[in-house]
Amino acid sequence: MRITAVHSAYASTSVSGENLAAESQTQALKDAGHVIDLFERRTDDLATRAAYPLIVSAQVASGRDMTGRATPAPEGRDHVLLVHNLFPNFGTRWITDWPGPVVTMLHNYRYVCANGLLLRGGKVCTECVAGSNFSALRYGCYRDSRLATLPIAIGNRRPTRRLPQLTRAAAVIAQTERAMSVFAQAGVAEASLRLVPGFTDVPAARPGGPRKNWVFVGRISEEKGLRELLAIWPEGEHLDVIGEGSQRAELEASAPAGVRFLGAMSRDEVVSSLAGYQGLVFPGVCWEGAHPMVVREALAQGTPVLASTGSSAADLVARAGGGGEYLQNSAESLRAGLRALRSSADELGRAAHQVAVETFSRNRWQAEMSAILEEAVAQRLRTRT
Repeated sequence: MRITAVHSAYASTSVSGENLAAESQTQALKDAGHVIDLFERRTDDLATRAAYPLIVSAQVASGRDMTGRATPAPEGRDHVLLVHNLFPNFGTRWITDWPGPVVTMLHNYRYVCANGLLLRGGKVCTECVAGSNFSALRYGCYRDSRLATLPIAIGNRRPTRRLPQLTRAAAVIAQTERAMSVFAQAGVAEASLRLVPGFTDVPAARPGGPRKNWVFVGRISEEKGLRELLAIWPEGEHLDVIGEGSQRAELEASAPAGVRFLGAMSRDEVVSSLAGYQGLVFPGVCWEGAHPMVVREALAQGTPVLASTGSSAADLVARAGGGGEYLQNSAESLRAGLRALRSSADELGRAAHQVAVETFSRNRWQAEMSAILEEAVAQRLRTRT
């Protein structure tokens, strides 16, 4: 098939799982035999323009493409447009005129939530899903600013009726059951919703060798929950923190004994290091739009995951038995979770690896996505307009 994937790439100053996912999924489809290109607009390139904030604000509010750069050129009614992320560097109206099928990949909740996280004040918030997205304006949910939130509130009003990446889509692909439920509640036609979890490279067997200590991997910011984790971290337990973010200096200065901050690492470095830990601790406080990449990679390395209750990571490990969960504000439940992972390390490690084999294999993802794309093309060719 002929496919153009479209992605607005976030700034490189913050490690983005969505950027990595768009790139790796494009390569996976190419390896499956499809003709695909990734059409990107990168914030790193555009943000150097003095008028950039004004341009993207007007673009997000109006849906008109205003960067002055070309949009992808369609090649016919069998040319698939695969939408990853349009915010903030693409308008949306041009999608209406795309002659081929449109398939939209959901990486976050941006279409129904101004900050894309369903998170407000450190707690899950679905007020805009069930009601008006102008609640986001009242709270200033994007960057804690009503002014910054205003363009999103305008652009995303009645999203499941107005946004062409949802209304035109032959398939809207959710990557978790929780995301699928949220978008169904928001009004996305259930007939178009598909569940296709993301993938990661999974070794044929669980890596061997000694394992010790615990690890946190991620952006050091509010939604990742590291502050709450360190507040209840048990004395005598060792935790390595891999990542950077706005809270690093503050949390490193007040971290309890046994906690080391190792800074940012490349994805390859993270993956190779995960096999040396007895467990990944995932304290995220929001509903991730996709199973967090680091959780998938930990399971693939046979590293059990201890996740905070209510997160999408907890949904995964609780269902699959590849780890455990703890109450985020309870030191007792955290200690119990760590003890449980340590006492059943080998058994849970094997279960974690098996979960990755069954759920997150690249071959499975390629087969499921190919089937969805082929059906989207067939459906488009059957229509008259």
